[in-house]
Amino acid sequence: MTASLNRCSRSNPRSGELEGAVAAGGDSSTSLSELRDELNALRDAIIARPVNVYVTGASGGAAMAPPATDASDAWETAERSVSKSNERDESWARPGVAIDWQEPWAMGSQPAEVPGFSDGGEFTEIFGAQLPRITPYLSGDVYSRRITDQVLESMAAYDPDTLKLRGVLADAWQFDPDGLWLRVHLNPDARFSDGVPLTAEDVRWTLEDFVFNERIEAERSRSILDMIEDVEVLSDHALEITFNKALFSNLSGALGNYILPKHYYSQFEESTINQSTGLLMGSGRFKMESNDPDNQWSPGSDVVIVRNERYWGNEKAPLDSLRFKVITESVAALVGFRNGDGDMLTPSSSQYSELRSNSDFLTDNAIYKWVNMRSGNGFIGWQCGRRGGPPDGQWTPFHDKRVRRAMTMTLDREQMIREIYAGSRCGLDRAEQSQLSSIQSRDRPLALQPRRSSRASQGGRLGGSQQGWRA
Repeated sequence: MTASLNRCSRSNPRSGELEGAVAAGGDSSTSLSELRDELNALRDAIIARPVNVYVTGASGGAAMAPPATDASDAWETAERSVSKSNERDESWARPGVAIDWQEPWAMGSQPAEVPGFSDGGEFTEIFGAQLPRITPYLSGDVYSRRITDQVLESMAAYDPDTLKLRGVLADAWQFDPDGLWLRVHLNPDARFSDGVPLTAEDVRWTLEDFVFNERIEAERSRSILDMIEDVEVLSDHALEITFNKALFSNLSGALGNYILPKHYYSQFEESTINQSTGLLMGSGRFKMESNDPDNQWSPGSDVVIVRNERYWGNEKAPLDSLRFKVITESVAALVGFRNGDGDMLTPSSSQYSELRSNSDFLTDNAIYKWVNMRSGNGFIGWQCGRRGGPPDGQWTPFHDKRVRRAMTMTLDREQMIREIYAGSRCGLDRAEQSQLSSIQSRDRPLALQPRRSSRASQGGRLGGSQQGWRA
């Protein structure tokens, strides 16, 4: 669950010659009829007249004129040409396996349709914690993710409306029914922000030479991508990923990684990448103001990303720039927001509780509470290993599943949400009901059952015994 404060269309009609002619004619029906007659006459004249195409530069410099072609035949030829060009290329695909073609992405909402919209300007978000770096795969906090999501793109991502995996850089793929290989075709139009085409080699290099390079501090991503056995480049825009085991997450895990430009990152030594704080280049709608490694962003200054004017997709960003400012103290952050230093802020629980019913504040501002795929989940991670490490360390009490169940049943999550988070969070059970979680029925959270937890604890001591715990 996330809460935020936000500081609360422009039309550009065009008048063409046709509109001008109709407007000047007074009676629109008469004018349209006259124009239609003129167009029909022009069409008949074109069809009756031979179409000659002259090609110069033939032997001896003579001009060559092909046989006259009827205009209707030329139209049919052009139509066939267009139809042929629209046919999907399947030469990259494995025979006999269905191809999952992807429709181009569009923004979830159209900014131009919002009343008062104007193109350009800068939007500032206030962060409540300092982010140490924004170099991809080395950063691991939620704040850096909000920035890199605007600059980098993956082969596919989850559609926020349907929650289905959709192609971003990929325009099609085939997935092995047994889950052991994935063949991907990249959109040939994809470009990085410096204009260099994005290819299958960039995908292979990102995974094999960057993420899987143990000299690069990308342990977090490496640990969850160990099911990838090999990445083979088939052509400029086709590749195949082989898995060493069939997991339910193979498809999303392989397609959901940021793709980096090999030509940019390969120029740096691993030690330079590990020490970097702001080496960030991608193919997204925004880019860094500068990609100069000697002038990269560093903690303590605002992060500013600007519109990528070379963006390859259908829609460029409507904003000129996004600014991310850090104010770690919640009271100071709210003061800064109210003074116009920012346009969006994640309030503290007490601020949210107070301001959501403040009519004066809501006159010029909006306050939201929502759950989405970027909200994240909070959880208790039980230490289930051996104290002192294997093989001689003693197991912790939480190694026993019954202990973990007993402890979980003593937690009143609803009370924590009410009294600690002032209602600005929700339990996982409610997140599931809102269809934003794919947890299975067997994984649903245990309900508060203090009496049952107490009975379970009577079977042995917390340190563990032969009797264990009764659940």
